[in-house]
Amino acid sequence: MLINLILYKKKEKENYFLAVGASWPHKNIHSFIKNKKVWSDSYNLIIVCGRTDYAMSLQQMVVDLELKDKVTFLHEVSFNELKILYSKAYALVYPSIDEGFGYTSY
Repeated sequence: MLINLILYKKKEKENYFLAVGASWPHKNIHSFIKNKKVWSDSYNLIIVCGRTDYAMSLQQMVVDLELKDKVTFLHEVSFNELKILYSKAYALVYPSIDEGFGYTSY
């Protein structure tokens, strides 16, 4: 059997954490943002979310904590763009405090 080694080549990771689906308070992304001392010196944060009141409060929190240069909000991301974001992220941030039955990642 032939294996395409290009598909298995280690991908270079970038210096960002990724939070996907951070549109609701139970996703608890605010607690990660508040703990900026843990991550903001070495990493950035990309948040993929809808345009909800919670997402708007996260954006205001980022401004208040002076993290505008460290946090990026993305909306309406395609599946292919999301795959690229997942593959290049240093780590996935998933601090949810309550989940029903669902898929956390692909």
